[in-house]
Amino acid sequence: MTENDRIKELRLALGLNQQEFGARIGIKVSAVSYLESGKSRLTESNAILICREFNVNRDWLLNGTGEMFPVSYTHLTLPTKLEV
Repeated sequence: MTENDRIKELRLALGLNQQEFGARIGIKVSAVSYLESGKSRLTESNAILICREFNVNRDWLLNGTGEMFPVSYTHLTLPTKLEV
């Protein structure tokens, strides 16, 4: 899967159309279409915007490694008393 495919997969996972996705990161719908189709490459600045806006794992977006979204540890509880 290419980074272009991952951008489209992300957008669909978020339930956004191209216009909504582009508006969230400040690019035109035509730019989103070009990114998804492979007519244009993902710039460093757009990669940063996507990762920040949608909390996306940068390694997944650029290389396809890891999970789409970083693992959240907020659901874990720490023990209140440690046993020694």
